[in-house]
Order: sequence, then C-alpha cells, then structure tokens
Amino acid sequence: MFAAATIGPEGGEVAVLGGKQAGLRVTVPAGALTAAIELRVVDAEVALPADLLATSYVPDPAPAFRLEPVDVYLELPAALQLPYLPQRLTGMAPGNVRVRQQRAAGTVDHEPTAVDAVVGRAELSLRTFGRFQVVRGPQAAGLSAYQPPVANPVPLEGGWSFAVEEVAADSPFAGPGAVQWRLEGPGFAEALCFDGLQMTGREAAPHWREVWSAPVTVWQDVALVVPQATTFVAQVHAPVSMPSFGGLLTVFGAQSWDLPRRCGDQWFYDVVTLRLALAWNRHDLGTGQREYRFWFAPGIGLLALGIDGVVHERTSP
Repeated sequence: MFAAATIGPEGGEVAVLGGKQAGLRVTVPAGALTAAIELRVVDAEVALPADLLATSYVPDPAPAFRLEPVDVYLELPAALQLPYLPQRLTGMAPGNVRVRQQRAAGTVDHEPTAVDAVVGRAELSLRTFGRFQVVRGPQAAGLSAYQPPVANPVPLEGGWSFAVEEVAADSPFAGPGAVQWRLEGPGFAEALCFDGLQMTGREAAPHWREVWSAPVTVWQDVALVVPQATTFVAQVHAPVSMPSFGGLLTVFGAQSWDLPRRCGDQWFYDVVTLRLALAWNRHDLGTGQREYRFWFAPGIGLLALGIDGVVHERTSP
C-alpha cells in the first residue's frame, strides 16, 4: 500500500510521498462523503513476462494503482493528481495522455482536466474509485493530421487572423494540392504558399511576390530527419505585376512536439509546433529575416501564431 487516510464528511486528502507513485494525491471535498472511510492507494501494477520486456515493448508512462474502497460514490467530485513520465511518450506530444479507469461497469479513458507535461502530472475529477493508470493518448496518423484545413479565418488576439485558402488557378503557386496560409494583422498582410508538406513561396500582394526555384520540405519530423537550412534563388516580383529580379533566400523548417495549450476553456494535449525561419537578400527589401511559429492540434488546426517572438493566441475553439 502506498498511502492511506481516514476521510469523513468534512473532507480530507491522501498523498503518496515516495516510491513509484510519488506525487499522487487525492483531495476529497467537504460534503462528498456521508460517512467516514479509509481511503487507500494500493499498487495495481502487473508484472510483465521477461520475453515481452526483451522486445521493443514501450512501457506505459506510469504504473497502475487502485483507489479503495471501490464501492464508494462521492456526492461531490474529488480531485486526483497522477504523476507520469513524459519522456516515455516517444513519437508524440509529452502531454498527450489519458487517464484509464477500470471499475465494475467497465473501462473508460478520461481526458484529463489539466496536464503539466514539464513536471509530469495529470489531473482528473472523479466520483468513483477503482484502478487508474496514465496511458498514451490517441495518436494522429502522420503529420498531415496537424495541417490546418481550408477554412474561414481563425480570429487571433490583437486583431490578427489566420486562414487557409485555395490558390487561384492563375497564380504561379497553383497546383492540385496548393494552398496559401494568409496571415493578417495590424500593418501586416502576408501569404505563405504550400504544396502538401512543401513550401513553394510567399507574397504580400500587391507589393511583392517570391517564386522559389525549388519547393522546400518544411514539415519535417525532427525524430526522423536532421532538418537543415536550404539556400536557393528566388524570383522576386515587386510589385507582383512587374518583371522579376533575382534574390537569395534561406529557409529552415521543422516540426516538433510541444506542451499542452489552452484555448478558451478547453485544453489541447496533442500539440505540434512548426518553426519556419526565413532569411533573404533582395534588391527591394535588402537583407532581412523572420521567424514564424505555428501551434497546431488535430481536429481544430491553428492554436497560436508567433512572428518574431510575438505570439497571438486563438481567441476561441
């Protein structure tokens, strides 16, 4: 047994101070119980066979435990804090976890009410006890799941917006899968052009347009490749109606897993960041550089946009 405490109608708490469940805490509010009980935190980890451990088996982010007695129903929800090891979540975001509860009625995976992926802690509200374990959350099917869909503008803080649009047929960036990410804010309007996972150019119409000599793969999983900056020639039109002149452009782009982000009253735990850094040498703008950061989650698209370190959060889910 990891820990135990007698808790009555006045409420109380039981905490695990050491061992493999150190940091686990159950807080029962006043009025949740009609009579006193001994709340126990008991080990429920199952020993795995040696032949399984000798394979490529990936351990769960935390061992299982059981809260007893299992036949208690709380009149008010208790708060459960569960420790886990973020470093075990290889190939996915460090906060992408669920809390699995096994009870007499069956097994259910709960989405946590909050996750701290830095210290490794998930939080959950519960009214019943049983067997609990922090497990991996649902894993998206590849990087394409994080790319934003073609949709209406996403409102961001500070009067900014983000939208994904189909590229016009007469554009030099046109193609079967071509889209543009339109970024707009006070005194700023720019479009980044993509063909699938590759970026093909950018423009701030009608002032200028860059048509790159080759597409650049900027959606790169850092766990699979070593992203490198790519330098190449860009044909620049300034304004877009004028003949082009040459320029040099260096592009770096890579995807990385990131911490959970909150949008309104909703948490998103499966988050990736696309970092995109551009440096240019052009006759009209001279030399310059800019860094974009995009935070995405499957099913919603953009969560936040950062330009040169200034972050604009999405205003609502």
